[in-house]
Amino acid sequence: MSNVAEGFERSHVQEKLQFYNVARGSTGEVRSLLYVISDNFPKSTKEAQALREATNGVGKLITGLLQSTERRKGGIRAILAVLLAPIFHLLAAPLPR
Repeated sequence: MSNVAEGFERSHVQEKLQFYNVARGSTGEVRSLLYVISDNFPKSTKEAQALREATNGVGKLITGLLQSTERRKGGIRAILAVLLAPIFHLLAAPLPR
Protein backbone atom coordinates (compact mmCIF):
# COMPACT_ATOMS: atom_id res chain seq x y z
CA MET A 1 0.00 0.00 0.00
CA SER A 2 2.84 2.40 0.83
CA ASN A 3 4.52 1.84 -2.56
CA VAL A 4 1.27 2.56 -4.40
CA ALA A 5 0.80 5.72 -2.34
CA GLU A 6 4.36 6.87 -2.95
CA GLY A 7 4.08 6.14 -6.67
CA PHE A 8 0.84 8.08 -6.86
CA GLU A 9 2.57 11.16 -5.44
CA ARG A 10 5.42 11.04 -7.96
CA SER A 11 5.19 13.50 -10.83
CA HIS A 12 7.19 11.51 -13.41
CA VAL A 13 5.44 8.57 -15.02
CA GLN A 14 8.52 6.33 -14.94
CA GLU A 15 8.81 6.84 -11.19
CA LYS A 16 5.14 6.01 -10.75
CA LEU A 17 5.59 2.81 -12.73
CA GLN A 18 8.62 1.81 -10.67
CA PHE A 19 6.76 2.12 -7.37
CA TYR A 20 3.71 0.31 -8.77
CA ASN A 21 5.96 -2.52 -9.96
CA VAL A 22 7.51 -2.80 -6.49
CA ALA A 23 4.00 -2.97 -5.02
CA ARG A 24 3.06 -5.76 -7.43
CA GLY A 25 6.24 -7.62 -6.51
CA SER A 26 5.31 -7.32 -2.87
CA THR A 27 2.07 -9.20 -3.51
CA GLY A 28 4.19 -12.10 -4.77
CA GLU A 29 6.28 -11.96 -1.61
CA VAL A 30 3.18 -12.08 0.56
CA ARG A 31 1.82 -15.06 -1.41
CA SER A 32 5.14 -16.84 -0.97
CA LEU A 33 5.07 -16.29 2.78
CA LEU A 34 1.50 -17.58 2.91
CA TYR A 35 2.73 -20.84 1.35
CA VAL A 36 5.36 -21.03 4.09
CA ILE A 37 2.60 -20.61 6.67
CA SER A 38 0.54 -23.39 5.04
CA ASP A 39 3.55 -25.71 5.02
CA ASN A 40 4.55 -25.05 8.62
CA PHE A 41 1.17 -24.50 10.26
CA PRO A 42 -1.31 -26.93 8.67
CA LYS A 43 -4.16 -25.69 10.87
CA SER A 44 -3.82 -22.29 9.18
CA THR A 45 -3.93 -23.63 5.61
CA LYS A 46 -7.53 -22.58 5.00
CA GLU A 47 -6.90 -19.01 6.15
CA ALA A 48 -3.65 -18.84 4.20
CA GLN A 49 -5.47 -20.00 1.05
CA ALA A 50 -8.11 -17.29 1.49
CA LEU A 51 -5.40 -14.67 1.93
CA ARG A 52 -3.53 -15.91 -1.15
CA GLU A 53 -6.71 -15.45 -3.16
CA ALA A 54 -7.04 -11.93 -1.79
CA THR A 55 -3.44 -11.13 -2.73
CA ASN A 56 -4.14 -12.40 -6.25
CA GLY A 57 -6.95 -9.85 -6.46
CA VAL A 58 -4.72 -7.08 -5.19
CA GLY A 59 -2.05 -8.04 -7.72
CA LYS A 60 -4.62 -7.81 -10.51
CA LEU A 61 -5.68 -4.36 -9.32
CA ILE A 62 -2.07 -3.17 -9.30
CA THR A 63 -1.55 -4.65 -12.78
CA GLY A 64 -4.56 -2.61 -13.96
CA LEU A 65 -3.04 0.49 -12.38
CA LEU A 66 0.24 -0.20 -14.19
CA GLN A 67 -1.52 -0.67 -17.53
CA SER A 68 -3.59 2.47 -17.05
CA THR A 69 -0.49 4.50 -16.20
CA GLU A 70 1.34 3.08 -19.23
CA ARG A 71 -1.55 4.12 -21.51
CA ARG A 72 -1.52 7.63 -20.08
CA LYS A 73 2.22 7.83 -20.69
CA GLY A 74 1.62 7.28 -24.41
CA GLY A 75 -1.20 9.83 -24.37
CA ILE A 76 1.02 12.52 -22.93
CA ARG A 77 3.56 12.00 -25.71
CA ALA A 78 0.86 12.25 -28.37
CA ILE A 79 -0.53 15.46 -26.85
CA LEU A 80 2.95 17.00 -26.67
CA ALA A 81 3.61 16.09 -30.30
CA VAL A 82 0.41 17.85 -31.39
CA LEU A 83 1.13 20.91 -29.26
CA LEU A 84 4.75 21.19 -30.37
CA ALA A 85 4.18 20.48 -34.09
CA PRO A 86 3.65 24.16 -35.03
CA ILE A 87 6.85 25.13 -33.25
CA PHE A 88 8.83 22.41 -35.03
CA HIS A 89 7.28 23.53 -38.33
CA LEU A 90 8.45 27.09 -37.74
CA LEU A 91 11.92 25.97 -36.74
CA ALA A 92 12.28 23.80 -39.85
CA ALA A 93 11.07 26.51 -42.25
CA PRO A 94 13.75 28.37 -44.19
CA LEU A 95 14.48 31.88 -43.01
CA PRO A 96 13.18 34.71 -45.22
CA ARG A 97 15.90 36.54 -47.16
